[in-house]
Amino acid sequence: MSDLNYQRPKTLKEALKLLEQGIPLAGGTALVPHLKGTQTVIDLQDLGLDGLKKTKKAIRAGATVKLQALLDSGSEIPAALAAACQLEANLNLRNMATLGGTVMSGDGRSPLVTALLALDVEAQLEPSGEKLSLDHLLDRRSDESFRSLITSVRIPLDWRLAYDQVARAPNDRPIVCVALGYPEGKGIAKHARIVLGGFGPRPERVPQAEQAMSEGRGIDAAAAAAREAYAKADDHWASGEYRGHVAGILVGRLLAEVMD
Repeated sequence: MSDLNYQRPKTLKEALKLLEQGIPLAGGTALVPHLKGTQTVIDLQDLGLDGLKKTKKAIRAGATVKLQALLDSGSEIPAALAAACQLEANLNLRNMATLGGTVMSGDGRSPLVTALLALDVEAQLEPSGEKLSLDHLLDRRSDESFRSLITSVRIPLDWRLAYDQVARAPNDRPIVCVALGYPEGKGIAKHARIVLGGFGPRPERVPQAEQAMSEGRGIDAAAAAAREAYAKADDHWASGEYRGHVAGILVGRLLAEVMD
C-alpha cells in the first residue's frame, strides 16, 4: 500500500490522460478490497460527475452519483429500480458506492445491474463521446484495452420495470433474480426485455424467452426458455437444476403480473 500512486484530477481531460496508467476510483467499495497489485488509482470525486438531471423521458445520472442519492430521488425512478438499488448493498455501502462503479464492477449477482439491463440503459463514454448500451458495455468492460470512462448513465422513464429474486435471506444477494422491462405504451409481448441474474460474471438477457413472447407463444414458453437458460448455472451457491427451476417460476410470475 505504501507504493500506491494516488491521483485526484480536477478536470476530465486530466483524468482521461491518467487513465492510461491507472484504475479509476469513485466510491472505492469494489476497488479498495482488491488493491493488491494496483499501482495507480485515479480518484474521480472532483470531476463534478455526481449530478442528477431529469427530463420528461429520462434521468441522466452522473457516474459518481452515490446509490443512496439515486434512491433519495424518490418517485423519479421506477419503484422496481429503487428496490433493486436497495438490495444492491446496505445503507453504509450505498452512501459510498457509485452508479458508474457498480455498472463497471457488478457481476451476475448484482440486482441493480440486472434491473438496469432490463431498462435498456445507455452509458456516455469519454473520450470518444460514444453512447453505448449497457448490454454492450458489460461485454467490453473486461477487455484490457478498454480505457474509456463512464461520465453518465441515461435511465429511461418511459419504460416499465418489474423485478423479483430468490435469496438465502430477504436482503441477501440473489441466487436467482429476474428483471422485466418494456417501453410504456408499446405492449409487453412485442417489446419485453427479460434478464436473468444471480450467476456468472454478468446478468444475461434471455432472447429465447423474449422471442417466445414476441411470437405469441405465451408465458409458458417464455418460462421454459428461462429454465433452459439457467439449466447449467452451477456454482457453490446453487445447482443449475435449482436455478433453472426458479428462473422459470420467476419469469412466469412477473409476466403474468404485468399482463394481468
